[in-house]
Amino acid sequence: MLSLQIIYKVMRKSVFIIFAVLFFYACGDRQAVLNKKLKQAITRYMETSVAGFKVDSIQILGIDSLNIVQYAYFNKVVYQNHEEALQQNYLLYITPINEQEWDEQERIQLQLDKIKMKITHCDSILLDPHADTLHFQYFFVAAKLFGKKKNAPQVHEIGFPIDKQFKVMELDME
Repeated sequence: MLSLQIIYKVMRKSVFIIFAVLFFYACGDRQAVLNKKLKQAITRYMETSVAGFKVDSIQILGIDSLNIVQYAYFNKVVYQNHEEALQQNYLLYITPINEQEWDEQERIQLQLDKIKMKITHCDSILLDPHADTLHFQYFFVAAKLFGKKKNAPQVHEIGFPIDKQFKVMELDME
């Protein structure tokens, strides 16, 4: 009777260990597949968006999930930083003396107006009490890129918002 209890306990522990190993293996495999897809999306984006840039390798530093509200907050911060940079342009604060300065001042002002509208749109999402805060919408991937541009080695640490279809989401700054 005692030996049956010992055998039962050993078998129970063995089954638990086997399930634990299979679980960790399956999770590790899914993580590897996710990392591969994210790296492919980043490589495709960088090599088509940055003229002459060739990705050698990518080190993923971290992956986070974003819902629509978190993504709106991320966009708002980026837009506010861009707005602040535009507002530091001296052409906004002088009286234009030629047509070129006039055109540039007008272009900057139009861009500021568009950025302010985008910030207002982000605020509407952030303040919406019915906004979906439960469901995953985007990955945010912090990555270190190793590559070359005109045969000069480059290293960049960049964050990429990537949707569920593994497409890097670009923010329209114009």
